Amino acid sequence: MMMPNKSTLFRTAALCLAMVGSAGAQSEDWQNAITPYIWGTGMSGNVAVGTPLGSVAINADLSFGEILDDLDFGGMISYEGKNDRWLVLGDVIFMNLGADVDSTSGQVSVRHSADIEQSLMEADVGYRLTENMALFVGARYSDIDGEIGIATTGPTVGTVRSASFSENWVDPVVGFLGEWPLSEQWEWDLRADIGGFGVGSDFVWQAQATLRWKVRTNFDVVASYRYMEVDFDQDEATGLLVYDMVSAGPGIGVTFHF
Repeated sequence: MMMPNKSTLFRTAALCLAMVGSAGAQSEDWQNAITPYIWGTGMSGNVAVGTPLGSVAINADLSFGEILDDLDFGGMISYEGKNDRWLVLGDVIFMNLGADVDSTSGQVSVRHSADIEQSLMEADVGYRLTENMALFVGARYSDIDGEIGIATTGPTVGTVRSASFSENWVDPVVGFLGEWPLSEQWEWDLRADIGGFGVGSDFVWQAQATLRWKVRTNFDVVASYRYMEVDFDQDEATGLLVYDMVSAGPGIGVTFHF
């Protein structure tokens, strides 16, 4: 099945967010919020790609300090609409992920490199259990494009192997959202969800903790830390793709209420 290109998908996602927000604004008891966001993402994990000459696989397991050193930045915009009982969530994310990992064995040096673009779009509907807590279900579309490579150098060795890949899928997700006021101007938010279940990826989960500063009635400044882990394995006649990746890092943004 042919999938629309990224620009079309992102225009559609932005239009959907605007339509949801507009519909919510027409209801007197509906509260709306849009948050543009910058996410500093580091990567850690394994990627393997099948080629006619065999698979190319890299291991990019990084320590927390190395993840911070290799941060790339992603952009996102999220929507939240809620009334007394119901909750609507939307999320659009674009991330650049890159890492180079070097190792040595005697006089031989090996460099594993990865350059990956990952785009995600999500829509959820939730039910508010209390004023501060809600459960939600939804779907997340993921699109990844990238290239991985292995370069080996030494006195008698000099080889380079690389492979590119492009894949997309949809994961069902279920999750929890909590919002707890700390004072009149400060709030602590927590979001956690799991998904995939073999429908798209084998399993995916994420958690995000956010500290919110309510500067004005309709304007907040937010700082957060987000952790997302994806376990996607595909082995079809068209080729092998293993994408087991952690994306983690701090973020900062602003929220507009209307």
